[in-house]
Amino acid sequence: MTEAERLLLAQVRSIRRRRCVSIQEALSLLQQVDHKMFQDALESHWQVEQDGSVTPESICWLFCWAATGINSSDTADDCKSKFNSILDRTYEWFDSNIGHEFARKFRYRKLRKIEL
Repeated sequence: MTEAERLLLAQVRSIRRRRCVSIQEALSLLQQVDHKMFQDALESHWQVEQDGSVTPESICWLFCWAATGINSSDTADDCKSKFNSILDRTYEWFDSNIGHEFARKFRYRKLRKIEL
């Protein structure tokens, strides 16, 4: 991983779930997205840590859906709305500061934790 990618990943890690949105409410919002592929992938790719934070991979995954909607503008718009409702940084902020290229690269990446 490059130094630039490390810095971007640190920014993604700083994104939090809005305090007013519970883990279950966030999941419920995502379950409302009307797209079969999205729903099929939701359980595998929307992951929450024990402390209630959304994993960086999940944030990147949702951003990618919001960016493309898999060629469905309605799905993309719905995912943007969910992104903005669930997370404390907006889709627009993520797009300007992190970008789609990074999100695509890291949406399925499982970071290895190094035990010291």
